[in-house]
Amino acid sequence: MTDNPHDALFQYVFSKPEHAAAALRVMLPAALVEKVDFSTLALAPGHFVDPELDGHRSDLLFSARIANRDAFIYVLWEHQSYVDRWLLLRLLEYMVRIWRSYRDEHPRAKRLPVIVPVVLHHSKTGWRAARRFEELVDVDGVASDVLDHVPRFGIVLDDISRVDDAELAERAMTTLGRLVLYLLRRSRSPEELFAGLGRWAEALRQVLQAADGADAMAAVMVYLRKVGKRDEDEVVMAVRKAVGDSVFDEIFYAGDRLRQQGFEQGIERGIERGIERGIERGIERGKREGLRHALVLQMKLRFGELPASAEEILDAATMEQLDRMTALVLTAPTLADVLGQAAPTKQKPAGKSPTRKPPQRRTRSR
Repeated sequence: MTDNPHDALFQYVFSKPEHAAAALRVMLPAALVEKVDFSTLALAPGHFVDPELDGHRSDLLFSARIANRDAFIYVLWEHQSYVDRWLLLRLLEYMVRIWRSYRDEHPRAKRLPVIVPVVLHHSKTGWRAARRFEELVDVDGVASDVLDHVPRFGIVLDDISRVDDAELAERAMTTLGRLVLYLLRRSRSPEELFAGLGRWAEALRQVLQAADGADAMAAVMVYLRKVGKRDEDEVVMAVRKAVGDSVFDEIFYAGDRLRQQGFEQGIERGIERGIERGIERGIERGKREGLRHALVLQMKLRFGELPASAEEILDAATMEQLDRMTALVLTAPTLADVLGQAAPTKQKPAGKSPTRKPPQRRTRSR
């Protein structure tokens, strides 16, 4: 997971096909949208941006059926203060990398799949560079028989630098997708970003009340904290003010509610089976699920998206270890310090003294 907050939020949301499909329906030309079978849209593995540009660009590659053929849609998210006039040259390099990767995976393929390049752009001035590759080549006044030997392709450009908040709010995308584009667009001015949250209150409520609302809101709040350079309390207060205290507490602080559900389910199952142990197990399971859920949300708010290894540690942790991690999550300097509380403790066997090795006899050399 990238440490860059813009890339992390972009990847978290638009790597999910439901958010990507809705966004692409808006970004792509209408004639092309009709040819894309969005039911086949799937995230493809791999990132093709040069490592030294990771702080300014992020990419996602999707496979899909276009005009009844296998194809790719390559989305490049670019966010920097200036416009790179040579971006299409870099984009051509990225497309060649995708084709080479395809050939490695399909050695018997006779032809290469189409790649539709989409550039999601944000800068201070807005896009001012070429939109077609041949515009970068000195071909003015050149005869057509020369032009036939020049690479030709164009990009699908979505320049959110030139889109106002009202237009973003009306886009036919998922609510979370629209909200994220607003956050990315306003990220250069933390004051404007936080001041506008009230106008996006309904979107925030809808995101929070969705099936994965608590996780999505945790990702949004991590972004607000890092980009806005606010502490956690300020971010929580700003979001609670926008969505309302009752809605925020009901969804985001779901740990207590899960504990209560576990308690009730344990009693119900115990009554049905007539086994008292079923009640006890249900209560214990509910407590653990609630504690783990609340801990995950706090970790995401504090440290960002969790690696898979962290989820595995939490799954294996005991109640005692979860309690210790909960006590540290708000003050520990790193995620590793919190997860370290789940490390097994080694105990010496009682009543046994350490075994000593017999002294070795030294031999003199003659």
